Amino acid sequence: MGAGADRGGPLVRVDPATDAVRTFSLPPGKTWDLAAGEGGVWLSVAMPPSVGVLRIDPANGRVVARISGDHLFGQVAVGDGAVWASDGAAVARINPRTDRMTATAPLLSPLPASGPSPVLNGSGLLAVAPGVAWVTRAGNAHHASVLRIDPRTGRLTGAGLRIGRQPQAVAASGATLWVVIAQGLARVDLVTCAHSQCTRPAPRASLPAAPAPAWLDSLHMVSAHDGWALA
Repeated sequence: MGAGADRGGPLVRVDPATDAVRTFSLPPGKTWDLAAGEGGVWLSVAMPPSVGVLRIDPANGRVVARISGDHLFGQVAVGDGAVWASDGAAVARINPRTDRMTATAPLLSPLPASGPSPVLNGSGLLAVAPGVAWVTRAGNAHHASVLRIDPRTGRLTGAGLRIGRQPQAVAASGATLWVVIAQGLARVDLVTCAHSQCTRPAPRASLPAAPAPAWLDSLHMVSAHDGWALA
C-alpha cells in the first residue's frame, strides 16, 4: 500500500526485499492519497477540470484506467473487493473489475460541491477490514463521528458514533477501529447485539510473534509488502 501527498510528484516503489527504488512519472495534476490492492495501485488526483482516481499497473507503473466523478479527490482505501474514495463530503465505491463507480453515499448535508481540495476537519478518513468499511464524518472542527459502510452496496449502515473532534488517522483490525483524534486515541468495537445483550463477534486479535516491517509517512502507516509511495 502507500502514502499520499498534497502536491504532484512521481510515484515511487521500494522493493521490500532488496530496497531497490523505482520512480514512475505521473500525469500533470495534484495528488492526494493512494492505496494498493485488488490488482492495482489507486491514486486520487485533481486534473482540472475534473477530479478522479487513477488505476496504475503495479508491474510497470503505467496508468491503465481513469475513473472520473464527484467526491473522489481525497482519501483512498482498498479492501473487501472494492476501492473506496472520499473527499470528506461523500464516500464512493469503485468496482475494481469494471473500473466504475457503483455507489456514492453523502456524509455531509447539505452536500457541498466536489472540488480540487478535500473537506477539512478530518472528514472522509477511510479504513477497511474483512466485512466492514469505516469512514469519518466531520462537518466542523468541534464534532466528528465514524460510520460503517456495507462493503457490498456502498451504503452507510446505522447511525454514526461520536468519537470526539478533528480525526487525523484511522486504522481497522478485525472488528476494531482505531481513530487518532485531537484528544488522543479512540477505539470502536463492532459488536453483535440481541435481546439487549451485546457480545464481540470475534476474540481480540493477538500480537504477532515478531513485528512486521512498515514504512511510515506522517501519521499514515504503509505496508512494506508492496512498497508504494509518493515523492
